Amino acid sequence: MAALNVNASQLFSVPSVPLALPTSPAYIIASILVAVLVANYISKIVYELYLSPLRDVPMDWKLIFIPFYGLAWTVSGKSHLFYLKMHRNLGSVVRLNTDTVSVSDPDVIRWLVRDLDIRKNKFYDVLGDPLKSGDVTPNLLTLRDRSVHKELRSKISPAFSIKYLAGLEPQLQEILKEVDAKVESSRVGGSKWASLNIEHLYHAVTVDFIAATAFGQSLHVVKNGTHLYLQQLAKVFFWTFMVMSLPFAGIHKLPQVQQLRGAQETLVKSFIDERKRDNAGGKRRADILQILLDKDLSPEITRSNAGILMAAGSDTTANSLTWATYFLLQHPVALQKLRLELDDAFPEGPDTPLTLTKLKTLPFLTAVIKETLRLRPVASKITRVVDEDLIFECTNPDGSKRSCRIPSGTDVNLFSSGLHRNPRLWVRPDDFWPDRWLSEKVADEEAWGIVSAPATGQDNRLEEISSPQNTYLEGYMPFSFGARDCIGRNFAWNELRMVLGHIVHKYDIEPEWDASGPVTEGKEVIMLKPDFNIMVKLRKRTV
Repeated sequence: MAALNVNASQLFSVPSVPLALPTSPAYIIASILVAVLVANYISKIVYELYLSPLRDVPMDWKLIFIPFYGLAWTVSGKSHLFYLKMHRNLGSVVRLNTDTVSVSDPDVIRWLVRDLDIRKNKFYDVLGDPLKSGDVTPNLLTLRDRSVHKELRSKISPAFSIKYLAGLEPQLQEILKEVDAKVESSRVGGSKWASLNIEHLYHAVTVDFIAATAFGQSLHVVKNGTHLYLQQLAKVFFWTFMVMSLPFAGIHKLPQVQQLRGAQETLVKSFIDERKRDNAGGKRRADILQILLDKDLSPEITRSNAGILMAAGSDTTANSLTWATYFLLQHPVALQKLRLELDDAFPEGPDTPLTLTKLKTLPFLTAVIKETLRLRPVASKITRVVDEDLIFECTNPDGSKRSCRIPSGTDVNLFSSGLHRNPRLWVRPDDFWPDRWLSEKVADEEAWGIVSAPATGQDNRLEEISSPQNTYLEGYMPFSFGARDCIGRNFAWNELRMVLGHIVHKYDIEPEWDASGPVTEGKEVIMLKPDFNIMVKLRKRTV
């Protein structure tokens, strides 16, 4: 056999072929675009790590290296859980992005809100005009100017005085009678049980109550099961959330979004116009709308504030009632304890109308509501902005202290959920445990968050805590505090006591979901709501 005369260089040689890169315009444009995106990505990382004025504030690495990571949490409605994890891992002050920090330190929050009274940030401009119509008529919720807010609040505050609120109980009693009729009519066949979406029922109650007490109108949502206003309100909250979460997407231009504005304004305007006609004919009512009209506010300011009081005065309380019922059904021992307390206070039986005078004296009812507001505040955070460079002391996860510096113009999220569930402040921070509030040291709810300012030169730091406590009032802000605390907190407390007490006292109540499963953390769409339908069975008690 003839030998092969092939050397190694010939065997493994590769033909030389000129490398030809695509030269089409589309390829060149795509290449440039990719290069720009990569350069932007790298520059963002370099800025956050080495150049940002907030570079010394700890930040979760995924927010730096994974594009749109924080946005994904926000759009999913679960950002409050991500922030909670960040604070537990990184400390009481963390960085969320280039110009925003989150704070869950009780000392720092009180200093910022009570002493410095830092302003609301641009978030409230968007909230005041989510559809970008150009109408940014001020109201108590969205006003950023401190002096204008103070003046407007002084005009509206008589509508929420203890004296005025004391006269609203009969109207709520009438609405609760409609609740009883609704439960009776919802019974299936010959069954004694009625199946209801308790969240929908509570929203119907609170909308009817605020409409009747604030505007002298009954929408009969409980009786009829729905109302255009309530249907539109849910859509307004959802689309407002989407517009604020994705401001670059042009969502506000969608026809279904633009149509929402008219529906909300029409109802409130009809209330105002009818009241003006009544006033012209010599008829007056002692309610919130009348107080607004008597203050000679402009029609636009009257409408804006009436609208926000209508929305906030119904949705917030309904959410809290829903969460309270959910927690009680997840914890049947607490439910039974509350029912026994109500039975002892009203021994005449389940048909006995409950009175606020007595309900206010019931410690466990109060404890259940406080614990609900601790675990599920209406909003997980309050947003502000600082107008000067600040240096202050904050806390590491291990309890050690460090210095934090945030420059002027930084947005600050006052993270109430993190404050309420801080394991350094609270025993069993994630558990629904109403008994924690039964200590004699716990102050009355009227004093929550209201701490008198210290004398000039006096040390303003709260007493250092060496271990978690059952209750830590300085770390509790369900209604905020300071000059911008919730003007309707006493209104809400009356409604929470009356409605929750009525349901628990009058009805056997059972969940239509597996209450032995894990507790849901909810979904934040402007407000913190349950992320599934809270379906329950109600049956009138016979003892």
